[in-house]
Amino acid sequence: MMLPARLYPSLSMLRAADASARLGGFTAAAEELNISQSAVSQAVRQLEAQLGITLFERTSGGIRPTGQGRRYLEAIRPALDIIAAAGESISEPRQRRIVLGCVRSLLHNWLLPRLPGFAETKRTYELSVIGLCRGLEEARNCDVALILAERGDQPEAAVEVAREVLVPVCLPLIASSLGGDLEEASSRLPPLLGSGWDAWSRAAGLADPLKPAGIRFRDTSASLEAARAGQGIVLAPEIICRDDLAHGRLAKVSAVSAERGRAYWLVGKGDALPLVSAFREWLQPLVEDVGS
Repeated sequence: MMLPARLYPSLSMLRAADASARLGGFTAAAEELNISQSAVSQAVRQLEAQLGITLFERTSGGIRPTGQGRRYLEAIRPALDIIAAAGESISEPRQRRIVLGCVRSLLHNWLLPRLPGFAETKRTYELSVIGLCRGLEEARNCDVALILAERGDQPEAAVEVAREVLVPVCLPLIASSLGGDLEEASSRLPPLLGSGWDAWSRAAGLADPLKPAGIRFRDTSASLEAARAGQGIVLAPEIICRDDLAHGRLAKVSAVSAERGRAYWLVGKGDALPLVSAFREWLQPLVEDVGS
């Protein structure tokens, strides 16, 4: 007996729909499948026509599966995994590509010089790195991401990597002139850079909070560059300025540190949990070394 044609969609249609659902858009799906965005969109439309249902709602902000679409896509995903596994079983071993997102300030000032170590110890993975702002939304298309978020308001299943501990740093020459005692030198301070000085002042027990002066930097990397150029004292996350402190480019002006209730978190897609575990296994000793 001949079964209805809708029961025999092509594999390319199914892969296009599955990737679009997982990645939240046709453009991201096209990048993963290495085809054009229009080819993905057309394949999804053909699948919808063949099935006689609408798989996705199209909105100005992107796409999202309909109720029927979600049920159908969840049902076909195990079959796609089986097909992929069958192909892998007869293929030569190859690297798996990880799209890694990381908060830009953490990426540029701490993680970047350490990434070659991941390539050395985890040779089955190939990294594609993206700089992120603080929010989680732009990490959606990453397999694994390091983000900055409030403690207690972190994404579900996020793993805390390091708390955001703020320390005041500047050029060693400036720190030496202040005697390493920022609390007692408030009347003769160079410009204060960055944010968080209210929290630091409370931690230091100052009756009058220190106020930033001069240029306000909204970007942590820019604040650090200003401090390296001798423009003042920056209140920076300890993990981000660790290498500058270790190599003598910057020095702490006080032993007092402060927290604002934020932390760096490791997040990953549900189907990328092995990647999250592999990345965390490699990352954790490096993070623990921050306080040493």
